Amino acid sequence: MAESEMVILFSSGMSWWRLVKLMLLPMAVVMIIVALITTFVSPALERVQADIMQQYRQQAASAIVQPGLIRFDHGQKVVYLKDVEEGGQEIGQVEAILRSGDSESVYVAPRATQYYNAAGDRYIRLFSGKRYDLKNGVVSASVKFKEYTVLVQKRGIVGTDRDVSTLSMRKLLVNGSPEALAEFEWRIAIPLAVIVLGLLAIPLSNVAPRQGRYGRLFPAVLVFAVYFNILAVIRNEIESGSLSMWIGLFSAPIIFSVIGLLFIHYRNQGGRWRVKI
Repeated sequence: MAESEMVILFSSGMSWWRLVKLMLLPMAVVMIIVALITTFVSPALERVQADIMQQYRQQAASAIVQPGLIRFDHGQKVVYLKDVEEGGQEIGQVEAILRSGDSESVYVAPRATQYYNAAGDRYIRLFSGKRYDLKNGVVSASVKFKEYTVLVQKRGIVGTDRDVSTLSMRKLLVNGSPEALAEFEWRIAIPLAVIVLGLLAIPLSNVAPRQGRYGRLFPAVLVFAVYFNILAVIRNEIESGSLSMWIGLFSAPIIFSVIGLLFIHYRNQGGRWRVKI
């Protein structure tokens, strides 16, 4: 009895199209839930994970800072750190030399801190110090400052805003890069897969009375694997710029949905291709 539900349904007058109508509501509910996860929940979790990893890398990079001379940009920027405390964040007695052509500026401060911005650029912020402008080795001017920030390294750490998996749907479209468009397509393709695979699962659910409930399991798994492999290929093609996002977004769902509907029509006609005219 447990393996004959479909036989009982159809013997009592249930048609395949009636079954499709009954299944549309639960499939739509599941599709909405999956869409909320792929478009809102997953990117938010990716941002949280990226923020945690960025913070960890910043702390790790700060922790390895040791007192002494540090050179950046092929010697154009030189920073001397006398004291480094609190895991590399707090720095005491800093001297920074910034060169530009035949002139240079020397910044001296009793205290400084270092930090990274969202883009991963590394900065050292000096407090209550003095700047000396030198030209040809001679001091031409000196200025006291309350606070001064020196950019010492560009993009030391990749910021969270550079990873397309963390961007919202709107930002993906604004970004417009092939990677962003591929991510946008993927987030919509996954919810659509619920409807597409649901239409294919309905005719595959019918098994012969003596076939057993797992008689169609292998074909169902095969269809699932083929469909998602096609989606992965489409995503790669969009990322490489070889395929338009809109073509890739609708091609596979439409083709497989038509196959599912034709398969349902075939079942509804008793296994014959009959068309009413």
